[in-house]
Amino acid sequence: MPVHTYGWEGYHSKVNSYSSFMVPAPAISEFLNLTYQNHSPELYDSLGEKATSYLRRDHGNLHLSKLMYLRQDYWRSI
Repeated sequence: MPVHTYGWEGYHSKVNSYSSFMVPAPAISEFLNLTYQNHSPELYDSLGEKATSYLRRDHGNLHLSKLMYLRQDYWRSI
C-alpha cells in the first residue's frame, strides 16, 4: 500500500506533538474518507471506527521496524 510519512516536528506547533509515523497515501485517505481523532496516528472512518493501525518498534541505533495496517474491508473498495 502506498504510504506517506507524517514528519511535522513538534516545535512547529503544540498541536502536533506526535510525529514521524506512517499513514496511507493522501489520495487513499481522501478516497476512503478517513480522518484523525484525539491526536493519534490512527485513522478512523465516517462511523468513528478505527480503520488503520500503525506500529513502530525501535530495536536500537540501527534497527527500526514500522508497520501500517489498513482494515481488510477497505482493500475491497480501493
